Amino acid sequence: VVVASAPAAPSRDGQLWVTVTDERAAPLPAATIRTLGQDARATADERGVAVLRGLPAEVPVVVQLEGAEWTAQPQRVTLRRGGLPASIALRALRRAAPERLADAGAGGVVARGGARVELPAGGLVDEAGRPVSGTVE
Repeated sequence: VVVASAPAAPSRDGQLWVTVTDERAAPLPAATIRTLGQDARATADERGVAVLRGLPAEVPVVVQLEGAEWTAQPQRVTLRRGGLPASIALRALRRAAPERLADAGAGGVVARGGARVELPAGGLVDEAGRPVSGTVE
């Protein structure tokens, strides 16, 4: 007879210190940081530092910047067991104003900074696969 126990649940005593800066390396106070799938969220202080608490150890966590004005590459972090804090840095970039397509149903071209996307008539669809019409950003 073999008796096996279930694996232990990951401890949730992890802390992650996140420093958020802009493209000039200046701190971004009040930036909101969150984890995907863990419901952890924190706001950066005047130094651009946010502390996410209660994260699982030895389980990958994806950390990202939240908000409409700034964006940053999400980062994947695995915290060590024992509650030892870890730290990462996020370099934020200001989001560009969205490009507009006057009539998505008719198609058109959206271009910016050397990138060009040409949408044929009826080529833009929603999540259900239905053609989108009207103005889109």
